[in-house]
Amino acid sequence: HTKIDDDVFPSPIGVIFSLILLN
Repeated sequence: HTKIDDDVFPSPIGVIFSLILLN
């Protein structure tokens, strides 16, 4: 996941969201 994801989402949500996109 990217720095932009960290800026937009709280870290745990950003990580989970990126994992969903990768699946």
